[in-house]
Amino acid sequence: MRRRLGGVRLSKVNTAMPLFGLALVVAVAFGSRVTVNGTQIGSNVPWWLRGPVVGIGVLLVFLAVLASREPATALRADRGFLGAPPREPDRLVARPDLVKAVVSAILERPTAVAVVGIGGVGKSALAAVVCGDRRVRRRFGDGVTWLEAGAGKDPVTLLADLARRLGISGAESGFGTVGQGRDVLAAALRGKHVLIAVDNVWDSGPLHALLSLAPACTLLFTTRQPELATIVNAAQVRVDELTPEQSLQLLGLWTGQTAVQLPNEASSLCARLGNLALAIAMAGAMVARGRTFGNVLALIDQDLGLVRAELDPAYSYKTLRVIHSRSCRIPGQ
Repeated sequence: MRRRLGGVRLSKVNTAMPLFGLALVVAVAFGSRVTVNGTQIGSNVPWWLRGPVVGIGVLLVFLAVLASREPATALRADRGFLGAPPREPDRLVARPDLVKAVVSAILERPTAVAVVGIGGVGKSALAAVVCGDRRVRRRFGDGVTWLEAGAGKDPVTLLADLARRLGISGAESGFGTVGQGRDVLAAALRGKHVLIAVDNVWDSGPLHALLSLAPACTLLFTTRQPELATIVNAAQVRVDELTPEQSLQLLGLWTGQTAVQLPNEASSLCARLGNLALAIAMAGAMVARGRTFGNVLALIDQDLGLVRAELDPAYSYKTLRVIHSRSCRIPGQ
């Protein structure tokens, strides 16, 4: 008989070890005489030995339960992810209110939760943090998986990616249609508690392909387009620009300074960048490589395309010009 305990599946166990441990505890604590597998355990244990004997009994029970765990799937990576986990930026400003809002929406068990905001505002980073949250991990004991969408992503390809993460036989060859993929995945996910996170969704195709694959599974996705959340009736959490204080904190993380140590130009730079997390990270990387805050401000006024940085993890946006064209939050020339 299988049952779930704390998100871990327990299977049939050898009962000899836990029964023997319980017998030790009962015999010492309650003065009874217990026979286990023909062996009689007496209660005439010296008082100074009773504590260690009870401890041994409890340890035997614990070891029996520990040994009964089913081995994790071979595809499960660190922190319980099915497949590769999302890469979080090394320099990340905490946004606890937003994390709490997304986690609460997920725990309320809606079919889908959308993290909505303009490009470069930090949606992907927020979703990655949420996927690693302990409350979310407890809720989805069968794992969390992270999929990359993007403009023009074929929904059939996304279904095949998910099937590979679940270790479904034959998934390498993909599926012929969305319907075929959904049928296979619905059977594999029946009774499973899995969070399916999809980053950077541009149209409704991926959502309709991955939505409601199983009653106990939830779809979490990031998008710039709030209408997509409305189409699939998803709970929405809006992500806006950083506060001025958070912007200075992020800039300080990139430049190795506290907010107090930053020059006055730092506040002007953050305001000029619209307090967008990605733009500030890009500018901070340039300062870390030797540019001054004033120099970066001058480059913004000269040409947004001159402000660029290779960040880790890599982003599709390479310059401030691209960020401006996508977000319309950075004043142009």
